Amino acid sequence: TSHGTYACKCWGSKILNEKIIVAPDLIVKGRVIHIDTIDNQKILHIRIIKKYKGSEHTSNNSIVIIKTDLDTGRCGLDVQKNQTWLLLAYRDYKGFSTDRCSRSQNLNDVNKVVRALGTRNIQFLERRQRKNSKIAHIEIPTITSGKFYFA
Repeated sequence: TSHGTYACKCWGSKILNEKIIVAPDLIVKGRVIHIDTIDNQKILHIRIIKKYKGSEHTSNNSIVIIKTDLDTGRCGLDVQKNQTWLLLAYRDYKGFSTDRCSRSQNLNDVNKVVRALGTRNIQFLERRQRKNSKIAHIEIPTITSGKFYFA
């Protein structure tokens, strides 16, 4: 719901790829467990279902606080309690924030096309995480004094 005369304009595809996911500091699938409103901001309390990118302080089943503008006309997310979202957020001086242009998606959206896009993006992140997990567990031999050691 817009409270002003603003119009949110976002450019670019909503389909995630390697280039797009470089910029966000946090990428999670999470459930909205509580919403506060302070100074024209929604303060979202998100229980993380799956972390795809983020700091060591964010893990599956932990709670993260993410802000978004209260006004959807200024690109704030139209978030409701108990919804599940794919959230792409950016760290600022007060924590994490997100908006409609971040490519965050409501995974419970009534629109089948929006839900399908969210599913496609989750599948991309899952494949990427599995691939990176396999790479991280490969033992790479190093040569020291003519002998092989595994790092």
